[in-house]
Formats: sequence, structure tokens, C-alpha cells
Amino acid sequence: MDEFRQIGEVLGSLRALIVLQDEFQINRRQCCLLLDIFCLAFDVVAEEIRLNLKLEGKNTQWSSLENPLRELQKIFKEGESYVRQCMDKRDWWVKALNLHQNKDSVDHHIHNLLSHFPAVIEAIEMAGEIAGINRDEIQRRRVMLARKYLIRSSFSFSSEGST
Repeated sequence: MDEFRQIGEVLGSLRALIVLQDEFQINRRQCCLLLDIFCLAFDVVAEEIRLNLKLEGKNTQWSSLENPLRELQKIFKEGESYVRQCMDKRDWWVKALNLHQNKDSVDHHIHNLLSHFPAVIEAIEMAGEIAGINRDEIQRRRVMLARKYLIRSSFSFSSEGST
């Protein structure tokens, strides 16, 4: 739970920095994009937590989420550091050249988020199942997922055959 709160704090810090977007010397649009993607990811994780976990089962449910959420927090902090770097006015010409040639770009932060995001969602769902939410609810979700993937796979097979 503490890791999730810390992710929210980093996101709040990012939002506050973006309010000052007139101060950005370089990569203003990229920083705003990064904030939008982080906000969306946070909202999805929050919704998954609301759907799958209960606050009462803190010891059993939340302990399995510590590592995935800690890694997600690290990704958010790295993104925040990048935004701060883009705002820094000292030697901004040198920084613009370095950021242009540097691999530490918004693409890198987005890639890290998208690479780790499925693991976080899966960990939340597994923690919910382990905690023993209503068995009927688990079965209903499994049926929905099976239908969802069955529809996707049949669509992909039919579209592959028609080309």
C-alpha cells in the first residue's frame, strides 16, 4: 500500500511540474505526453486495485504487490527526474544537445512503463485471487477473459485468412 501511495506522490509532483510548463527549455510536449501516460497507468492500476483487493486484507494481499509496485515507482521516479532535467535552465544548450543524442528519452521511459505494466496488473489480479474474493466473481472474470481472448483470436485468424 505504501508503494502505491508513493507512486501517487511522484505523479502529484509531475503534475505540479507540468503546471510550470512555460519554464521548459526543451522537450515540453514529450514531458506532457509522459505525464499523460503515467496518469493513465496510475488510474488503471488504481481501478484494478479497487476491483481486486480489499483494504482489510493488507498483510496477505499487499505483501505480494510490494516488488511490482516498487518497480513501477522506480519507473515513475525516473520519468520525474527526466522532466526535472528538461526544466533545468542551467546550460540548456548543452543539455539540448545531450538529450538529443542521449538514449534517456521519453521513449525509454514509456517503454519501461509498458514493459512492466502487465506484470503489475497480473500481480494485482493474482493477489485478489489468493486473498479469496468471491469465487463466483473469479469464475465470472475468467469467462469474460476467455470470451475476450476467444473473440480476439478468432478475429485474428479470420483476418489472416482473408489477406
